[in-house]
Amino acid sequence: MNGDVECQYAIQSKKGDINQKKFTEDSYQQILLASISGLSHPQFDKDLPRRVVLVTTGRLVGNAPLIFQDLNDQLETTYQKGRAEFWGKEQLIQFFEDYGLTSIHQFTARGLGGYAEFFLIYSKALDGRLSDRKIEVFSRLWLDENLVFHRKEFDE
Repeated sequence: MNGDVECQYAIQSKKGDINQKKFTEDSYQQILLASISGLSHPQFDKDLPRRVVLVTTGRLVGNAPLIFQDLNDQLETTYQKGRAEFWGKEQLIQFFEDYGLTSIHQFTARGLGGYAEFFLIYSKALDGRLSDRKIEVFSRLWLDENLVFHRKEFDE
């Protein structure tokens, strides 16, 4: 929901800072396709408004903010689409301060267990002991409560 309007999010997630090279070689096309493609995901509803978000644990650095701005200008003028959003390190910290992790975990034994597992995984990420693939696998658990966390997949 975006206020009182139901919408869908198409999120491209990255880790660390995104410089010009990383943005143009990786994120640019992904954001463009998520914005203009009718179905970014098989379960998307073409009739609902879409919000495209680039999320990273770092920042846009160097010329990347200018290229992101230019991409947004093209989305509006050439494709008549909404602007993509950027949620970087500061925005993510603010979200955690405002909403906390409890907003994504139910207050059940399983939900609180997931809350604890997040911090275990997060500590590995901070130590540089977690691959991008493992982060993606773990994040899918938030989207489907029927998936099961297998600790052995995340242990070294």
